[in-house]
Amino acid sequence: MSDRSAANEPTRPCLPPNNPERRPPTRHPLPPPARLNLGLGTVGDHLAVLRRADLITGLRVGRSVHYRRTTLGEVLADGRG
Repeated sequence: MSDRSAANEPTRPCLPPNNPERRPPTRHPLPPPARLNLGLGTVGDHLAVLRRADLITGLRVGRSVHYRRTTLGEVLADGRG
């Protein structure tokens, strides 16, 4: 899926929730895609768009990938960009 088609879907890409205490991302995992009424493919497409835009990074831990905002992602999410 291209960046353009993923961004034009009804559910727009968004950054992971803000974590004001700056704890490791494993302490505040995102809800499973099913709880957001999104398909796993849709979530993966949006995460790919955010990664290519350098707004998030992912770290594989076992079978999971833990995402966190980059500095640019933090700036934009906090409304400073």
